[in-house]
Amino acid sequence: MTVERFDPHYNKWTSQPPMSKRRAGIGLAELNGCLYAVGGFDDASPLDSVERYDTRMDRWEPIQSMSTARGGVGVAALGGCLFAVGGHNGKNYLNTVECYFPSNDTWVEISPMRTSRAGAGVVTCPAIISLLK
Repeated sequence: MTVERFDPHYNKWTSQPPMSKRRAGIGLAELNGCLYAVGGFDDASPLDSVERYDTRMDRWEPIQSMSTARGGVGVAALGGCLFAVGGHNGKNYLNTVECYFPSNDTWVEISPMRTSRAGAGVVTCPAIISLLK
């Protein structure tokens, strides 16, 4: 539940407000100035819950839970949304993907991956794709 922030300018860690739930194997992403802690495992089982750290308010707050518990979930922000990819629901590895829309605090399941996986790193990057003839 503890959270620390590293300041590379001072080479120092400082305590931040704690999360409301103990989480291991979580997915983390930044979106619109907030840090999202998605899913993970408590001591015994995977979680569907999500909490958001608002840097302006200096506090954690719960947001809408995902439709599926996901430990070891990959998370990335893209296009103003948050994507939760794969994970483990306590019985199976998942190929499902959910998209979070902060404007109305909802998760929507979107097209699945071809392969189930947990612990995947997910990243987005700007790219220009040119098709040559």
